[in-house]
Amino acid sequence: MCAAVSVLARTALSTLSAIDGIAVVVEPPERGSLGFVVLEVPREGAYPAGASAFLVEGLSSIARDYPDFCSVRVRTERRKGNGY
Repeated sequence: MCAAVSVLARTALSTLSAIDGIAVVVEPPERGSLGFVVLEVPREGAYPAGASAFLVEGLSSIARDYPDFCSVRVRTERRKGNGY
């Protein structure tokens, strides 16, 4: 289960970070968690939205199967500037 979560999260983070025009900030890591914030997305955001949806669905599936060990929290906000 841990390996599945790691692969999904790291792949999504690396994919989003590699897209021109996207600004991603990785939150300070804590053992057993990974957090990141997508600050900027270009107008043609279908690909970033798809990568994000893939990550959320994959993690949600794991959380349903292993609720004692995995939880998913998605916070969606639109903020002006880069003060996330």
